[in-house]
Amino acid sequence: MPALSVYPENRVPRGLSHRTPLLFPGFLALLGATYPRGSLKCLATAAVLAFLVGTLWFLSGVRHARSKRRSFERSLLAPVPPAVSLLLSAVCLIMGISRGLMWDRRILTVKEVARPGVSVHLTVIPLEEPRPEANGSRYSFRAIVRSPEFSRAGWFGVEASAYPPDVLKIIPGFPVDCRAALEVPPPAMNPGGFDYRGYLLGERVVALARMERVSEPEGPSEGALRHSLLPLAIKTVTALRSYMARAIDVSFPGEDAALLKAVFLGDRGELSPEDSRDFRRSGFYRFVGICGFHVDLMFGLIERGLRRVTKRPFLSRTAAILVAFSYGCLSGWPAGVLRAFVSGLLKSMAPPARRRYHSLAGLGASALVVAWAIPFPFKNTGFLLSFAGALGAWLGRVYAEAAGQWIRSPRPGSARPNRESVNAFGLAGRYLQPAECRQERPSVPSSVWACPEIRRLAITVLRPLTICLVLLPVMASCFHEVSLVSFVLSGVWGSLAAFVVPVAAATTFIPPVGALFGWVPHILLRGVRAVARVAARMPLASVTVPAPGALEIVASWAILAAPLASD
Repeated sequence: MPALSVYPENRVPRGLSHRTPLLFPGFLALLGATYPRGSLKCLATAAVLAFLVGTLWFLSGVRHARSKRRSFERSLLAPVPPAVSLLLSAVCLIMGISRGLMWDRRILTVKEVARPGVSVHLTVIPLEEPRPEANGSRYSFRAIVRSPEFSRAGWFGVEASAYPPDVLKIIPGFPVDCRAALEVPPPAMNPGGFDYRGYLLGERVVALARMERVSEPEGPSEGALRHSLLPLAIKTVTALRSYMARAIDVSFPGEDAALLKAVFLGDRGELSPEDSRDFRRSGFYRFVGICGFHVDLMFGLIERGLRRVTKRPFLSRTAAILVAFSYGCLSGWPAGVLRAFVSGLLKSMAPPARRRYHSLAGLGASALVVAWAIPFPFKNTGFLLSFAGALGAWLGRVYAEAAGQWIRSPRPGSARPNRESVNAFGLAGRYLQPAECRQERPSVPSSVWACPEIRRLAITVLRPLTICLVLLPVMASCFHEVSLVSFVLSGVWGSLAAFVVPVAAATTFIPPVGALFGWVPHILLRGVRAVARVAARMPLASVTVPAPGALEIVASWAILAAPLASD
């Protein structure tokens, strides 16, 4: 058998679970982080059952060792791989449950102190510059806070507001003390309404804080807090965001600057109502601002571009990782960008680590990171759309490979490989032949599938279709209206955003480059706004679809994957 990867010939992984060892543990971590109390009960029940099964297995191993006169250690160590998989799944589930309970504890603490006329002492570290509210009486900003009155909650995010006289004391990254009245964000009042509480939870914000009597922090912990790594990291990121915002305002006109701030900094406050409506109906918001598909494309664009210039793979990979990491810090690490960064990082580091990247392996690893960083991920719209879109893109590639193998299948009467063998995607199917058979079979020059351009065209056509089929029920459950036009333009939005982000960053941060090539992002941004304006006025730009339930979504996904697993 020819070598398929870096594995030895006698250790070639077979099956999807061996190629994607973190897929099922990642799903359990997400489940535990979303439903911690129910998962804790299930985990206790599973632990009791595992103890009983382990006891029976131990007794049967002792009996088997005595009857066959084999060593006791060999009989117990035979099924170690399944035990390791179960142990990894249990550890990931416990990790998810602990994170879910942590967010539950913070929300319950806020609910306990959120009473009219009650204020608490808070140590506040602002995360951004204060901006005036609509009425102008207060300034609002994002911050992380900690209170000595309920220290068990630790640091948590708030949407804070302060009076104008106190704004001068609020500097991003510098801690301040204050008295504040905490409030719980209001949920959706009607079915299909805007859930402000869920939106803020997706941004890792659990409360609203109305600050009063802002002062410098006092006490023995003030010096340690000022010189800790957390305020230093916040100061660095905030200074970078402020410099980026000022440079964008100087380099681009008002409408283009507002669009760039929405893409770079996640600040949509300066967009006009017409642009906001057009971007929502054309799918620009959902496929770029929420799903984060442009980060996946940006990894490949930067890597391939620098590799052609420098011929050094290490430099191109490092540059792509640094650019994506900087973009994630500027945008605030939403779930979609976090998923795309972890997947792109694993894909970039697979060749130097002599490993073969698998899309589902990237999803499993990013699921663990999202379960740790995002509160209640299965209730987060950005997480659902991003992971469903990535799953649809992988499914489109699998279908394209299946179509190619069906076209290149041998004539009747010739030898066919075993249909139950496992292919390079880890799926057993009728038209997905084993990887070893695909490598040993010479390509047919007369076949149209032997042309790489035809194969790329098939993947380009099938990916938007499968992304649409996978994402449509998820979007219908998250939004009261769905744009069918956005699925057609999904690749266009991702490609444009992936090209605009590095080009705009270079022209903004490097003044000589901006003086020479500043017209390139300007034309691209004008093109994005023009295409969004036209797409928003098309007939299928806003369609009301009944919201499916969780079982209906899973059933639709199973129907899409059924042809690949058929005999």
